[in-house]
Amino acid sequence: MGKKLIFSIFILAFSNLSFAQNLNFLKQIESNIQNIKSLKCNFTQEKHLSIFKKVLISKGKFYFQKPDYLRWEYTEPVKMGFCFLKNTGKSWNDVDKKIKKFNISENRQMALIKQQIIVWTTFNLKWISSQFSFKILSKNPLKLQLTPKQKNIPLKYLKLQFNKDQQTLHSLELYEKDLDFTRLIFYNHQINLKESIPFCP
Repeated sequence: MGKKLIFSIFILAFSNLSFAQNLNFLKQIESNIQNIKSLKCNFTQEKHLSIFKKVLISKGKFYFQKPDYLRWEYTEPVKMGFCFLKNTGKSWNDVDKKIKKFNISENRQMALIKQQIIVWTTFNLKWISSQFSFKILSKNPLKLQLTPKQKNIPLKYLKLQFNKDQQTLHSLELYEKDLDFTRLIFYNHQINLKESIPFCP
């Protein structure tokens, strides 16, 4: 057997072992996150757009409760938000002071938003692996770079970073193909709350 072939087999075996080890590590993270039944935290959203000199900053609160309730609420500079409970949802803003109801099965955009938020909150590894190729940048704390497998997705890649507890998300960065990007930073996490979280208005 030639030296090049032996070397190739060694590299392939090592790569497969490394992939399996990384996958097992990510499955352990997913298992840790499954222990979260409810969650609330604050977030800061930064939009870095090439057409603006200044970073556009918004702040808000996020609530999640298994199996399928979530509330995403901006508190500044404008008060607005949306929430989902099972197959229904509501959205509101401080401009028209109206609460709009919608059915998720009839609103593709809101259905996609709900799916994405739940996926990243629960770290649904099966779905993530089917949609993205991933690269582990760091294990402690966990940092991931995810590249979409489908070419028609407007995102170039995403970056996720977990907190030191390896259970809650510290930040999520979404890079578009023109390299404009949005950064979400999460803080003041409270998990498995004893008190009830605020539901849809």
